[in-house]
Amino acid sequence: MKILLAIVAFSFILTGCIAEKDLGEGTDALEGTPMDNYNPSSDNPEKSDHYTNRYGYVRYDKEQLNMDEEEQQIPVMNREYVANMITRTLLKMEQIGEAATLVTDEHTLIAYDISESDYDREEIADMVKKTAVSFLPAYYEIYISDAPNAYQDLQSLSNNTSVEEDSRQTIEQIIERFKQSPQGEPTYGDDRQDSTNRMNNTVD
Repeated sequence: MKILLAIVAFSFILTGCIAEKDLGEGTDALEGTPMDNYNPSSDNPEKSDHYTNRYGYVRYDKEQLNMDEEEQQIPVMNREYVANMITRTLLKMEQIGEAATLVTDEHTLIAYDISESDYDREEIADMVKKTAVSFLPAYYEIYISDAPNAYQDLQSLSNNTSVEEDSRQTIEQIIERFKQSPQGEPTYGDDRQDSTNRMNNTVD
């Protein structure tokens, strides 16, 4: 069941969540076969009845694109959509009664309730973290918490943006509180963060 959820989650993120900013605008300049070009309807999967049944496929050659502009393009992820899919997937687990997810530019924070007290916190934490990993690029750091006040922490940031300096400081404070809850087995993001910390300590 865990493997199936991970596969489904990964399929969603590949086919619906990551797109290049403004890609598809100005398609009049594209001379290729329409079926080979980007399908803008995939940007909003909830408005496409057959979206989940379609494969994702895009093909260009360099003559169709302004490569100077492409050099400036930054891949953009629909964070709200990813947060929605992570939360909904978590609620499919019988052990989870409620969940909330906040996705920033480099962190994902998840608050959740365990539906019954006799479940193992460490095991559930591992399930929650692995679910989030299946949706996210490898560079994301994931922190989770089953503490009652974790929802308030996430709610306080729900309308913030990644360019607000105060938000970053608040996120770091929340992360420290989240670390007091079980964090599940280490992931690639955890290993990367540990390496960064070791490098910083060496420099200091």
